[in-house]
Amino acid sequence: RGYDFETDSENRENQGVSWKLRKLGLSYCNWGFWAMQVLLRVEMALSIYCGVFWGWLAQFCLALWMNTLLVVSSHDFTQIIE
Repeated sequence: RGYDFETDSENRENQGVSWKLRKLGLSYCNWGFWAMQVLLRVEMALSIYCGVFWGWLAQFCLALWMNTLLVVSSHDFTQIIE
């Protein structure tokens, strides 16, 4: 258990890629990103096909707004940079 992360600031080539993917030689592709892209586009196409595109768009915009609000509100902006 635990997390494996790199602390070498000079090595930017494989930042964010798990060591298992590097071992398999698949460090050039972020599979999670592309899987999410495919799922979102399939969901949009199905909503257009079923005639509920505007409902899907409203739900998508609301979810995007809420997630952005949660990310921004979790940061501490009270630090003064000198």
